[in-house]
Amino acid sequence: MKKTIIALATIVVFATSAHASIIYHNDGTTVELGGSVRVLLAKEKNKRVDLKNDDSRLDMKVTHQLGSGLSAVSGLEIRFDSEDNVFSSGKFGNPTTNKLFAGLAYEGIGTLTLGKQATNGDDVQLNDNAYAWGADNNLLISAEKSIKFRSVEWHGFSLGLDYVFGNANKKTSVKDNPLGNYEDKYAYQTSLFYRRGLAQDLMLNLAAGYGVNKYDYESTRTAYTNITWRMAAQVVYSSMSFGAEYGKMISKEHDTKEKTIQNLLVSVSYQVTEPSKVYVQWNNLKVKNHLAFGTEVDYLVVHNWKKSVDTLIVGADYKLHKNVLAYVEYAYEKAKATSDIYDYQVNPTVKVFSTNNQVKNNKLGVGLRVFF
Repeated sequence: MKKTIIALATIVVFATSAHASIIYHNDGTTVELGGSVRVLLAKEKNKRVDLKNDDSRLDMKVTHQLGSGLSAVSGLEIRFDSEDNVFSSGKFGNPTTNKLFAGLAYEGIGTLTLGKQATNGDDVQLNDNAYAWGADNNLLISAEKSIKFRSVEWHGFSLGLDYVFGNANKKTSVKDNPLGNYEDKYAYQTSLFYRRGLAQDLMLNLAAGYGVNKYDYESTRTAYTNITWRMAAQVVYSSMSFGAEYGKMISKEHDTKEKTIQNLLVSVSYQVTEPSKVYVQWNNLKVKNHLAFGTEVDYLVVHNWKKSVDTLIVGADYKLHKNVLAYVEYAYEKAKATSDIYDYQVNPTVKVFSTNNQVKNNKLGVGLRVFF
């Protein structure tokens, strides 16, 4: 049995999935094993029909009871076809470590973990019901190296704290970083959660998060800063849920505002029958550059660059089995970008012309997820 556990530990990962199974429990040690195979058949505008691996994963969690309410926890998650590789996105293969962490949990207080893991900010997004083309969470949702604390729930409230480590080198040279990219310095984030039953079959869920990401280059002075926050609310009544959330990120280069990104999400879902749910979701993304930047054409400078993306999603799922889920999802996306062009060689104060580009896309997907 021990040899079996060791072999499995080399290939599986931790997940909070309700489908995980306890494969070992003895002398205060519990090992949970789970995962899912996720496939998606998708069609987008101007693209062929494609079969994609949609973040299939293997996961494992190990807990050791230490006594007096204290326990040691560890987790490992492996996903296939890492999203970091844009050239292989959606293919079947390339197993990578998505999470690897360890820590301590104390009954009545909370859990402290260290390693590569999801942040508490990942839980702030309450209303993303979509499977294939969901909304972006503007908070930091994962970290390569972080310390994470999540408190137990107290009178409906719980608190999440995250500290993310950046590049260990205080200074990077042009030789080490020839492209001049900003290096991670550090980040911190705090999240607050609240849930309360208002009446029979009526539940209120609230969440909020705030974070700061610092970056530097060639010196210890902060060169770039992202300040993010997000608020979410959800009301669940019987078989229906309705929710909305709004988030914003402000990017600063040194002390000058460089970019603003806003996210808005509104969704409704209804559990038609025990195995089937339908949902409608609207996502809005707005990006604005506050600084002018040059173009490939000499002396032409872009001012007031703005982009807006609206996405309407409609979908339905059906549980063929407690461990088998099928779904169909449609998304209509409309993106619009505008800007003003100035010719600094002629007159930097007079606008030469404006641009107004619009792109529409239709996406249709049929997916299957098998859990174990």
